[in-house]
Amino acid sequence: MRTVKMIIAILIVAAIIMPPQVMADRFMTEKFEAKDVVRVKTLSADVIVKKGSGDEIILEIENNYYPEKAFKLRTRDSGRTLKLTEKIYGDCDGSATWTLTVPQNTEIDFNSTSGGLFVADIDADISGNTASGDYEIRNCSGRYDLNTASGDYDFIQCNGRFDINTASGDHNIEKCEGQFDINTASGNIDAEEIVLSKRSKFNSASGDVEVALGKSAEYDLSVNSASGDATLDYDGNDVKGYFEFQVRYRRGDIESPFDFDDEERIREHGQTYMLKSFTRGDSDPDIRISSATGDATLKK
Repeated sequence: MRTVKMIIAILIVAAIIMPPQVMADRFMTEKFEAKDVVRVKTLSADVIVKKGSGDEIILEIENNYYPEKAFKLRTRDSGRTLKLTEKIYGDCDGSATWTLTVPQNTEIDFNSTSGGLFVADIDADISGNTASGDYEIRNCSGRYDLNTASGDYDFIQCNGRFDINTASGDHNIEKCEGQFDINTASGNIDAEEIVLSKRSKFNSASGDVEVALGKSAEYDLSVNSASGDATLDYDGNDVKGYFEFQVRYRRGDIESPFDFDDEERIREHGQTYMLKSFTRGDSDPDIRISSATGDATLKK
């Protein structure tokens, strides 16, 4: 209680000593006509996108840069596209948050140096590129074409086509349905209650990949890691199709609850690999689980 009283006192003093114009400069709101596409370009500002109830686009900016006048908003209306650009002049510290309210089915194109993107409750295609920002997408439907160098991904209850890439970030994907093309160089992939609508793949170069299905796979699927573990968990769903496992000989292990029909050693790129396979029911879909130096595991 004492801490709360101190915070209230500080806020009251700040409101008294801070000129009204400074407060106004910290917050701004812009309104625009609805567009098919909104292109957002920031340096370090995080962007929150949410669905509006009207037919206009509303941009609310909380500017916490110091000095605040180092920031300028540039807007450009080019027919079906609205462009919103963050400009920073001179040296400054701090950050900013943009809240963008858009009509349903408004396509979002996001670009940032270090800012992240949070999107919730809209049906729209979303594309993005950021160097170190994170992505958090919840309860959305559309196509996702997203890239980050070192940021993480968090997808919750989404459906559509997922083309997702990062160099060193992690992927967390929960209760999503669609076609998946998920790639990371040194991060981990953790996908739970996944439903496939088309052929999909989950790949990591040096991280662990674990995919748990929410429904029996009806389309081809590959789960791969170069030096981490690759695990596919059917989580009680029917296991059917052609299953193939591959690891480097004497470097990785293969684990399966079912007996194998075939086992062989093969040579690829100057290395020896252990290849094992079995078929349950029809030979479709084609399921591949592989790792170079980690374990390739199937769970039922």
